[in-house]
Amino acid sequence: MIIKDCKRGVSQRKIAQKYEVSKSAVQKLYKKFLNTETVADRSARGRTRSTNWRDNGIIRMMKNDLRTTVRNLRKLLILSISDGTVRRRLQETDLQSRFAAQNKPLISEKNRRKRLDFARKYLYKDFDFWKETIFMDESKFNIFHSDGKITVWR
Repeated sequence: MIIKDCKRGVSQRKIAQKYEVSKSAVQKLYKKFLNTETVADRSARGRTRSTNWRDNGIIRMMKNDLRTTVRNLRKLLILSISDGTVRRRLQETDLQSRFAAQNKPLISEKNRRKRLDFARKYLYKDFDFWKETIFMDESKFNIFHSDGKITVWR
């Protein structure tokens, strides 16, 4: 409608009043039409995706082995993309990284008795005994790999 009025020679000020828009909006719209012969927005702006045809391969490989890491998956597919890109592609298909459930070892009856005996042995020690005792917090640090929680994609 605005374009038709501009082609007929109606002033931009009158068109702006008629459609209750600013004069600059009419100017921009008509200029866009003269340059592109359309008033539609351009499509596909921004950086193109680097994994457009490989997405299915990433998802298929991950569904075959849910415990594989993103880094290993990227190396298997020989992709020159970042780990974050692989993660985003997996998340787009509703796969989320989670910690796998682990079975905790149960304490045997024998060890339970030993722990209880140890605790009872020191239960009634006097203050002087504990004054001479050194308490240590033993922490384990892994240098090369984690032997802790395992992540899976589900």
